[in-house]
Amino acid sequence: MRRVQIDCPIGRFRRSEPVGRSQAGDFSVSDRFYVPENLDRTELELPADEAHHALHVLRKREGDRITLFNGRGCSAEARIVSTGRKSVRVAIETTSKRAELPRWTVTLGVAFPKGERTRWLVEKVTEIGVARLIPLKTERSVVEPGPQRIEKLRQSVVAACKQCGRDRLMEIEGPHEWTEWLGRHRPPAVHVVCDASGERFVDYLRDMSARADNPSGGEIVLSIGPEGGFSSHELAAAQSAGAELAALGESILRVETAAIVAAGTLIHCLPG
Repeated sequence: MRRVQIDCPIGRFRRSEPVGRSQAGDFSVSDRFYVPENLDRTELELPADEAHHALHVLRKREGDRITLFNGRGCSAEARIVSTGRKSVRVAIETTSKRAELPRWTVTLGVAFPKGERTRWLVEKVTEIGVARLIPLKTERSVVEPGPQRIEKLRQSVVAACKQCGRDRLMEIEGPHEWTEWLGRHRPPAVHVVCDASGERFVDYLRDMSARADNPSGGEIVLSIGPEGGFSSHELAAAQSAGAELAALGESILRVETAAIVAAGTLIHCLPG
């Protein structure tokens, strides 16, 4: 299995992507609007849902300044130049482009939990900096989100990006069968399956530093099982496919807790 250099001093945290708000102005998080198009232009109209939010929720008026982001790493400071009953037109004053994706990106596969816990999971791993989230279909899965549910979760990603200042949307794909998922992430991919039978996750990260052989970057894949855990058959299949097992601690964690702990620990330990 390919090893990754990890610098993980205890107590030092760092995002994998700079997500703080722009220095061009002092804006609250409610002043950020998602515009999924090219921002390198002089004027544009906000999408209908964003215009409604600006007009009827935030009561924005001509002359007010707002921040736009396109979900692909670009943001802009803009000023409202005209409004209608359902429309808002803005003039773009300054545009900033984030650096490309960080050297290391984290893809998270999760057997989704029930109800609102999934939405909460999506919000938090977006804030943390996960690049991609994929629902997993395992032997003990209790939820298989359909297209409408996936679309609602993507809307939660947008809301979380507004809140945390992230300019690049986290991607959410449709559900993957476990065997399909393993096939996509065979060596030299780095794939860590979280399970109590593995070595301690923190020790695993330190060990990765000692055996690093690719400092240039790439993708690291984390897999989190359902409430009942992965079956012995699924764990055996994962190890046969080149994945390694790592335990998150002695406590039994809920799915969303395990996902946040694993992703957050890994992302904040990765080199920039």
